[in-house]
Amino acid sequence: MRYVMCLRNPVDVARSLAHAVSFEQGIRLWLLYVRLALAQTFGEPRLLVFYEDLVTDWREQLQRLRRFVGRGQPSTRPETREAVREFVGEELWHHRTALVDVIDQPSIPFITKALYLVLRAARHDEQGSAYLRRYSTRLLPRSDLSSCSKESYRQASKSATSQ
Repeated sequence: MRYVMCLRNPVDVARSLAHAVSFEQGIRLWLLYVRLALAQTFGEPRLLVFYEDLVTDWREQLQRLRRFVGRGQPSTRPETREAVREFVGEELWHHRTALVDVIDQPSIPFITKALYLVLRAARHDEQGSAYLRRYSTRLLPRSDLSSCSKESYRQASKSATSQ
């Protein structure tokens, strides 16, 4: 099985969730969900696609996706390109926090910043594996790597929003 992990800047995620949870809870949810997704796909081929990259250069991200699934040549059909362009409109990108501002944000835990930086670096590796293998033991607790049942996911999510 191959996995495409769609990721987003943790500050932007927290700001998007502001109507439902506090900023700190939003950051904890980002960390929880990303760690669970990484744990569930550990050792499997995966492609990291960031929302920010998709919006700013959808052609390149579409090409990466095509290569990852074994369809290397870009579509020459204008309707395909037009459909993607319409779907990935910049007007949907409401929060745009620069990488340096994520790192500079004092309320974000170091582990969240470190994981985000490693993921941003890993996106250049088609399977996102070189960096992640190197740092996974530090960024993903052993319990995250062993099992992620639906029930543990629900409990962890509930815990992240109740703090």
